[in-house]
Amino acid sequence: MSQNPPTKPYVPEILKVVDGIILCKNGYQTYPIQGAKAKIVCSEPGSYGKDKKDVVIYSDPTDSKGYFHVALTNIKDLLHCRVKLYTSPVEACNNPTNVNKGLTGLPLSMYGYRYHSDKNLKIFSVGPFYFTGHKAAPTTPKY
Repeated sequence: MSQNPPTKPYVPEILKVVDGIILCKNGYQTYPIQGAKAKIVCSEPGSYGKDKKDVVIYSDPTDSKGYFHVALTNIKDLLHCRVKLYTSPVEACNNPTNVNKGLTGLPLSMYGYRYHSDKNLKIFSVGPFYFTGHKAAPTTPKY
């Protein structure tokens, strides 16, 4: 009687998704931008003597409410990933701001996530991120 090697149980991969909202802050008006994009930059540390390499993933364009989401399918370690603003199709509102680290990049490692066990899904919600017009958005008046 021959014995088959033990089989490993199937463990589905946990899907990782980043979602958020991109808005325009122009003067005193704030509204969602349709068609804007975010990007996720993940730096994979290089092995000894090799440079690290960046993996860049772009979101789909935002919907009419400014909402975007992007699946991180081939990224194993989110510790080295940052979410940034990428583009805005609105010419009057296409200067990225650093509100919620939209310009320098928000590290996903600092962010909690929602886990949906029924879908085997981790959702990292970020932002909101803001683009502004050519003039800087006014500061909050101090009374």
